[in-house]
Amino acid sequence: PRSGSYLTWKPPSASNPNNNHAQLAAQEAAAIVRSANANKVLVFLASPAEVEEAATIFDSLCPTVSHAAIHAKAAHIQKKLLSSRAIFANAVAETSLTIPQLTHVVDFNTTTVVRARREDNVTEAGVDLTSRSSMTQRRGRVGR
Repeated sequence: PRSGSYLTWKPPSASNPNNNHAQLAAQEAAAIVRSANANKVLVFLASPAEVEEAATIFDSLCPTVSHAAIHAKAAHIQKKLLSSRAIFANAVAETSLTIPQLTHVVDFNTTTVVRARREDNVTEAGVDLTSRSSMTQRRGRVGR
């Protein structure tokens, strides 16, 4: 197997809770694809909204570099994977997709979770830290 790089991001600290993951993701992906023509990066973010925002920001940073936003609502996923050098995805890319020639994975260690509040019978979506098993699965995306 090829060697690759897996980078993890620490969650925002209490002193700086407004880390914009989409902005950081786009900047990191841009740095990776600019460092070598053969580099292909997969960036894990929590929600489809973050995925789309990161792809939009990346487009402004690297307008000539092919990229894709991958989440359950995205269409034509496999075709996008083959032609993209920067891929922004949520948990959908953990197990269901094979990404040829992937050299880097950047993981923000977050995932969207749905919680039920029993006291008022309401469900709400939130962001939580990714489990260790998910982190291991995400790390395994590189070098296949």
